[in-house]
Amino acid sequence: MLWDTLWQFLPLIVLAICGAVWVVRDLARSTSMRTPQRPNTR
Repeated sequence: MLWDTLWQFLPLIVLAICGAVWVVRDLARSTSMRTPQRPNTR
């Protein structure tokens, strides 16, 4: 029973994690642009 609900919510969880990572990366980029720090070699 737990696995069925997990499989139902899996796409939502993946989308939420991707969205959170995207927002955090965008915020980090904007803050780094605003306040110049050490360049990230990545």
